[in-house]
Amino acid sequence: MVELYKPQIKGYVYGKAEVPKAPISKEELKLLLDSALWTQEDEENRKIIGEVIKENMSDMLNQIVSYFGSRDYLIYYFKDERGETTETEYVNNTVDRLAQWLLDICFRPIDENFVNYQYLIGIRHTFDGKGKADNVKTIPHIPMRYMITCIFPVTAVIRSFLERKFDDPKIVEKLYDTWFKLQVITTAFFCAHYTKEGWW
Repeated sequence: MVELYKPQIKGYVYGKAEVPKAPISKEELKLLLDSALWTQEDEENRKIIGEVIKENMSDMLNQIVSYFGSRDYLIYYFKDERGETTETEYVNNTVDRLAQWLLDICFRPIDENFVNYQYLIGIRHTFDGKGKADNVKTIPHIPMRYMITCIFPVTAVIRSFLERKFDDPKIVEKLYDTWFKLQVITTAFFCAHYTKEGWW
């Protein structure tokens, strides 16, 4: 099932030949999912979460963007290569891709295409890919530490929307746990490019 945020998003190349193949085998994917305690219930929960996100996309994006935008040390990575001017078009395109990513991780099958695209997202945060999707020269690299620490704010943002949708706290907690697992799993793929060969 494909859910599109917009018909055209600059730099969104999911499933296309230009997406690099991640150095992650099917067996490694299987073990990674198991290590995060991924279950069939989590798989079913993804689509439920996706529907909640679709209903609240604007508010979710506003909260996530506000988190990054309110911290000078994070918004710094959206500036030109001199660190002086925020690249507005780059920011706008990134937000569009973020919105699509929120949908993809809920509705796309977790298969080779999924893994490869998360791997590409990781590359786009490093010296090897930063700014290339938008053909802009930005601060060239985001340290891996921020890829990891951002797991929490992007996880936490979903809770209020789940609580608004579901009265049962147990349902909210189960869906929240699935979302948390998704953040951890996708960040593991993001970080693959940061590591030395064989160290991932």
